[in-house]
Amino acid sequence: MEPLAFVFAVVLVVLALVLSVVGIYLVVVLVELRQTLKKVNQMMDGASSQLSSLVSSSSHLGGLLSGLTVGSKVLRVFLDKMNQQKVRSDEKN
Repeated sequence: MEPLAFVFAVVLVVLALVLSVVGIYLVVVLVELRQTLKKVNQMMDGASSQLSSLVSSSSHLGGLLSGLTVGSKVLRVFLDKMNQQKVRSDEKN
């Protein structure tokens, strides 16, 4: 075998081995990336569900506060009417 052909064969074998190692390493990195993305997705789902429960709680609290505001206005109107009737009855006597 000629020396040049032997060198080409050795280079070809070494190159094939290096590319095989790089390919295997790439597969390992992609598998780890997939696992990491699954974990991130689970964390985001958990954060999303907790955020939605917080938002729904705050909307219920807002409804409660608006109901209390309306109730206090109704009570104020009722008390004003009672005071007006009391003043009228006192004026008549």
